Amino acid sequence: MSPAPPFHPTDIGLYWLGSDKGILARFPPVPTSKLAPLRFLSDEPVDAYINESGITIRDDAAALLKEHSSAGMKTAVSLSTHLSTKPSWVDLERIKRGQQFYWRNSEVLSTIQLTALVVGTTFRKAQKVLTSTGYLTSERSAFKRLLETSVWVSSLMSDNALEPEHEGWSATLRVRFLHAQIRARIRKVATKKPEFYDEAFYGVPVNQEDMAVTLLEFASGPLVRMAEMGFLVSSQERDDYLHLWRFIGYLSGVREEINPLAHGLEPAASFAYSYCLHNCQMTTGGDNPQDMTQALLRGFAQGVAGLQSPSSTTSVVEAPTSVEKGDPFGYLVVSQIVRTIIGPRCSALLGVKQPGLVARLVARLTVGWWWLSAILARYIPWFGVWLMAMNKRTVITMQERGGVVKHKFLMSHVPK
Repeated sequence: MSPAPPFHPTDIGLYWLGSDKGILARFPPVPTSKLAPLRFLSDEPVDAYINESGITIRDDAAALLKEHSSAGMKTAVSLSTHLSTKPSWVDLERIKRGQQFYWRNSEVLSTIQLTALVVGTTFRKAQKVLTSTGYLTSERSAFKRLLETSVWVSSLMSDNALEPEHEGWSATLRVRFLHAQIRARIRKVATKKPEFYDEAFYGVPVNQEDMAVTLLEFASGPLVRMAEMGFLVSSQERDDYLHLWRFIGYLSGVREEINPLAHGLEPAASFAYSYCLHNCQMTTGGDNPQDMTQALLRGFAQGVAGLQSPSSTTSVVEAPTSVEKGDPFGYLVVSQIVRTIIGPRCSALLGVKQPGLVARLVARLTVGWWWLSAILARYIPWFGVWLMAMNKRTVITMQERGGVVKHKFLMSHVPK
């Protein structure tokens, strides 16, 4: 791997702004003095319930919450009431339109969400939690995380998915509990082995600052990158999609007074830029951003190639095969698509090399199809309906072949 060029947090911060540098003039960066305290705020409603109920890392917390709430457990009743009560600002029609926007553009949106994980490898403090739980440490674990994330996102995008006890609502609750269980487990290990996790330095595991910027990886970040790639996104589509993810953030445990999506795209972009100034660092040695980036790219390329095979089975998720041996061309195409999205500067910093001409051409044709299909869906109604159905079918097929259509989001690697 060639040495990376000199690094500054603004290099990653610009990913979130796009070409409109005037955003920072209109919405100045959030001072570190205001961001730093967010690292010491957790998800108190869920933490309190776990402490009172004594549920373990292997329990189905969503099912137990319903049982404990019916039995009158105070923390369970409080959490259940919070989750089943929609805030006054929620507009169900806007949420439905946001879901439809996702399915018309699911291929490019899901790929941009991959690139957000790539640039997120520079979030040193947040990555400490991921490496402690075994994510992004190998091609296999990286793809497994991507596939599980795909299951969660797609569960959010069907009609009424975010209604209490419906698929997306339940999946989000399970993810929220998973994060709380990870937080509790890391803290427990750290009491015996202080060197395992220094909370005074890293902040609370899965804290409000990290939760907020993770939300932006799915919401404002993809919209900014789509605009940079020449995709047409109307103001209504933009606002509806942000509204959808604002509500998902509410269900996920992001405090409303902290949620950047409550204020629109530009304030959210400024918040993400500010987060980079506060957290980005190009580390060396084990678990450095370049190595984690390669694990993501190789895992994605190998996994997709395996799942596209008609004879594939759930073993594809477990396969430890090296991607450069198993599917080198797919890896090169994925690398070029990522370069197209994050730009040459970020690519150089993260070691995403430019491939040969043929791989660049295939990547360009792939992105070109995404762009063309989005245009056709905008102006030809029947094509938009067909595209949404095709994208849904593709996602379901990939998940079926990966064996993760239904996922309980239990902890697969226990920190110790």
